[in-house]
Amino acid sequence: MKEDRYKELIKDIKNLEGNTIRNKYAQGKRILKDYDKSGKPKYGSKRIEDIAIDTKISARELYRCIQFARQYKESDIDTCVKMSWREIIKTLQVPRRPKAEIIDFPKGKYKVIYADPPWQYDRPSSFQPENHYPTMSNEEIAKLPVSEITQKNAVLFLWIPTPKKMEAREIYEAWGFEYKTEFIWDKVKSNFGYYNKANHETLLMCTRGSCLPAIKFDSVFSKEKTKHSEKPEEFRKMIEKMCPHCKRVELFATKEVKGWTCWGNEIENKVEEERIEKSA
Repeated sequence: MKEDRYKELIKDIKNLEGNTIRNKYAQGKRILKDYDKSGKPKYGSKRIEDIAIDTKISARELYRCIQFARQYKESDIDTCVKMSWREIIKTLQVPRRPKAEIIDFPKGKYKVIYADPPWQYDRPSSFQPENHYPTMSNEEIAKLPVSEITQKNAVLFLWIPTPKKMEAREIYEAWGFEYKTEFIWDKVKSNFGYYNKANHETLLMCTRGSCLPAIKFDSVFSKEKTKHSEKPEEFRKMIEKMCPHCKRVELFATKEVKGWTCWGNEIENKVEEERIEKSA
C-alpha cells in the first residue's frame, strides 16, 4: 500500500514538472499532501532524497517548492506568477533548526573521550545536517561538561568536518584538551561542497596531561562512506588498540558498544521506542 502510494507520488510530481510558478507550487503541495498521509520524516530529508533521485529533481529545489507551498496560499498564486522563481526564493523563510535535546551526562571519570558532535552550520541548504538530525552551535557544544568526566591524564578523539577546522579549537580547549595530531578519513567518493568536492573528514587527537598511545597507526585511512555522518568502525577499533584497558566514553553515539559508555540522543530514543513496544 505504501509502495503504491509512493509510486503515485512520483508519477504526480513528474507530471507537474516544469519551470512555471504554478507547477512548482503544485509540486510542493503534492509532497505536503503525502506528508499528511504518511507523516513527515523526522528531522529531515530521507524521503525528499528518495523523491529527488526518482524524479531527477534536486533535493534543494524540492525543499524550495515545499517552503513555497507552506508559506503561500492558493489565492496568492496569481500575484506570484508575475514574479521570477528567484524572487520568490528570496521571500521564503528558512525553517527553524531543530535543537538537540541535552540528556543526562555520563557519570564517572574517563581516560578516553570519543566525540562526533552534531555541528551546526550558518548557511542553510538542503544539504544541511539539520535535514538528518538536530544540531548544536559551537557555544552549546563547548559548554558540555566534558572536563568534569575526564581523568587527569586523558585523550580526546574529536571528529570535525573540514569547514569547522578553525572553530574546533574553542571546543577542545573548553573541554580541557590540547591539540596533538590528527587522522584523515578518505571517503573515496566526493561529497557536495561549496568550494571543493570534499572527500575527507578529520579526527583530531588531543590530550590532557600525559597520554601516549600504546601503538601508532598511519594518519590516513581510506574507506567508502555509508550513511550520512556514520563513521567507519575501524576508527573505534584503532582507538581501542591505542588505549587498551582504559575507561572509554563515546559522546553523541548512535548505538551501544561493548566496552564503552555510550551517550547520545539516538540511543535514548531507541531505548524509549523499545520500552513502548514491549508495553504495547
